[in-house]
Amino acid sequence: MGVRRVDEPIGGARELQDGPWVLDRFEGGFAVLEHAVSKAHADVPRDGLPEGAREGDVLTASGGRLTLDAAETRDRAERIRKKFEGLLE
Repeated sequence: MGVRRVDEPIGGARELQDGPWVLDRFEGGFAVLEHAVSKAHADVPRDGLPEGAREGDVLTASGGRLTLDAAETRDRAERIRKKFEGLLE
């Protein structure tokens, strides 16, 4: 999978903070990302995402580029599943 350049988010010239981002949802032609640590939000054009990125995926930002972190996406999904199961007990 190739790495694509991330375009400027809506509403300002700020760059994406380095680190893990979760693809929260799609709104029109944009993806809404949430930083996994700071909880900051950013809107990124869909064509600025790695190919195949879906809601719930973990993306790593570094130097203005996003890459899909498949291992962290799987780990996150498993942690969420276990928490949900704990609520049902």
